[in-house]
Amino acid sequence: VHCTASSCIIAQSLIHFIMVIQVENIRKSYKKNLKTIDALNGVSLTVNRGRIAGVLGPNGAGKTTLLKIITGITSPDSGNVEILGKRNLEIQKANIGFLPENPVFFKNITPAELLDLSLSLVQKEAGDRIDRVLSFVDLLSSRNDKVKNFSKGMVQRLGIAQAIIHDPEILIMDEPMSGLDPIGRKMVKRLMLEKSEQGKTVLFSTHNLDDIEVLCDEVILVKSGQVVIDRDISQLRESNAYLIEFIHNKKRESKRVSGYDAFWQFMTEIKNERSEIIRIQSDLSM
Repeated sequence: VHCTASSCIIAQSLIHFIMVIQVENIRKSYKKNLKTIDALNGVSLTVNRGRIAGVLGPNGAGKTTLLKIITGITSPDSGNVEILGKRNLEIQKANIGFLPENPVFFKNITPAELLDLSLSLVQKEAGDRIDRVLSFVDLLSSRNDKVKNFSKGMVQRLGIAQAIIHDPEILIMDEPMSGLDPIGRKMVKRLMLEKSEQGKTVLFSTHNLDDIEVLCDEVILVKSGQVVIDRDISQLRESNAYLIEFIHNKKRESKRVSGYDAFWQFMTEIKNERSEIIRIQSDLSM
């Protein structure tokens, strides 16, 4: 294939706009204490190749249910999910890496055994892949230790390792920062950015607005089983509003500002006036 420099640049840029995840009008309910709970109520969204998309929302909003439906772990009551243009999720599972919110493994298995098993399920050769991934998540020295002796943070790191061991096209993670120390959090952030640079797609849930701001190309806000915001992060920064409560001259005050630039301008003013910030609340968390 021959192409000019300009046409190659155009072709490469188009890769980032290929639709990888498409969710159409997903509904899911379940029974709890003889009551019907609508976990998802008509959710639709798309995520394109090479993007990092963050799913934000309070507990019980439906984030975990949504991620499990996209991965094919849970079936929706109605609606459709397409992964890489196909609705048959069974044939796409090898293209997906999934980290659940609280990963659980057999207590007597070792990291090396677990990752070898994971690779066998997708029919990929191990080679030096296992040691490279264990090194990345800082578990190489524990490759032959039993999982039963692991801390919560080590189990979380192992969960990340099993999600990426087969180099999936799509990485889906439910609260990936949970239980990790600052070094572990930095590792997860580096992982997401590297995957995006490689043209992979990352979808993760979080409660942390800072993670959304730092990592995401787009944010999906889920409340009460519905997507209320699905926007590019740059658009969101322009439209999002912030409520800032602070103490100025020993008096408690509050101010609402709209837009990312206006927010930081006002924060600079507060700092210069030596005012004390009490609370910052974004529209995303209201």
